Amino acid sequence: MMTFVAGEFSLMARVASIQAGLYDARPARFLMLRVLAAMVLGTVALLYARGSDKPLLSLVVLVAAPLLGWLLPDPMLSARITRRLAQIERDAADFIDLLAITVQAGLGLDQSMKIAAERLHGPLADEVRLMLNEIRVGQSRQEALRRLAERADTPTVRSFARTMAQGESMGVSIGQTLKALATDARARKKALADELAQKAPVKMVFPLAICFFPAILIITAGPGIIAIMNTLGG
Repeated sequence: MMTFVAGEFSLMARVASIQAGLYDARPARFLMLRVLAAMVLGTVALLYARGSDKPLLSLVVLVAAPLLGWLLPDPMLSARITRRLAQIERDAADFIDLLAITVQAGLGLDQSMKIAAERLHGPLADEVRLMLNEIRVGQSRQEALRRLAERADTPTVRSFARTMAQGESMGVSIGQTLKALATDARARKKALADELAQKAPVKMVFPLAICFFPAILIITAGPGIIAIMNTLGG
């Protein structure tokens, strides 16, 4: 049972590391990072407890600090994955557009992906180059596309990998398939931009309330308050 749990943890840590772009990171290193963070925060908590005269608070700190150190790498890794996948989703429409243009110009799919990866910069280009290397060493294109969709788990990349794999197996024209994918990717990118634009006013409320409204209140009401205070004082 313990072996199964350890294996599942290693697999999940490996998948998360790959999605974060940490290809060389092993699950054992991630586990060591968690242990090290727990030990560091535990040591800090122990030093605090030795100089504190509040035993209950010291006990809470001694229990919570190592637990926080153990859990802290998870949200950091999740935040890196989220940023990376968001960047991949933003670049996917441009990548498919480049593929459609180069394929319609007469190049093969692999050569078109190589050119598109050279034109783009960022995590999507890295993933495409890795996929091309997998094909070069003998892996089938369908399997390489499936692995690409696992590493770059975004709607556009999943749609691209699934459609291209099906098109290759069914003998569908790659140019027409890429053209349809490019249209769909542009529509998805526009929908995402509209969604972010609709969320912007809500996100601006708190900075306005914290930064601008107090200053405006001081400017508008300040002279009146000063005048009233001078009058009452006189």
